[in-house]
Amino acid sequence: MNGFSVLVVGESVADALAPFYVTLATKDGEVPNPNGRWQRYEIGGRYANRLIVKGGEGLGVDQARAGDIDWVAMREANDYAYAIVDGLGFWYGPGVIHWCEPDQLSEGDLQRWIEWYWDAVMALPPESWVSYVDCSY
Repeated sequence: MNGFSVLVVGESVADALAPFYVTLATKDGEVPNPNGRWQRYEIGGRYANRLIVKGGEGLGVDQARAGDIDWVAMREANDYAYAIVDGLGFWYGPGVIHWCEPDQLSEGDLQRWIEWYWDAVMALPPESWVSYVDCSY
């Protein structure tokens, strides 16, 4: 099973990711979720310790407040997530998930995503919780 990394913004990873589970529960059972992006997730997982802590001499963690993360060091390492999920129920990413793998992006689309990603994370309120999550479809 292939996967992809997601940066979740907010205190509850489960609540933030719930709208994007592959199925929806209805009174008649489960139905496919047209907004489904994942069927299994793990905080950290294959992407463990990716969030570099300021003043931590390279120490990485899976969850921290945005203001405690050395985003500059992460950008210099070219370490970015495939998607961002915010606490308001929005999924931001450069493509669609198809059969376990993210879309292959053109070089231009990838560069636009990376630029947008860094603008977004640098603008996060410092008190926001962020988690690096390993998702699988």
